[in-house]
Amino acid sequence: MSTEEELREGIAKRDADLSRAKSMMERLNEKFKKKFAMMEAKLKSVREEHQGEKAASEAELERIRGEVARLEQEKENAGGNSADSAALETLQAEVAHHEEEKAALAAQL
Repeated sequence: MSTEEELREGIAKRDADLSRAKSMMERLNEKFKKKFAMMEAKLKSVREEHQGEKAASEAELERIRGEVARLEQEKENAGGNSADSAALETLQAEVAHHEEEKAALAAQL
């Protein structure tokens, strides 16, 4: 076998190796593109879910704030009924709890 033939065989072997490597890289690239698309879809879903939870939490918080305002007004009008005061304190604790949950949800986004 001549040196020229050996060189041609070596070049052909390298070309084949490069072709295999290129097709392997293309397959991996497609695999990663699919995986990335799935991860983006999951992230979008999680964000939408948190937005829904946040909206529901916000609505509940507004309802409780309204109840607190009503009880505070009744307390002022009634001169501080102890049962109303206890209910007011309970609702104020709920408001604080919902505010903490809201902050935790916001931190996750």
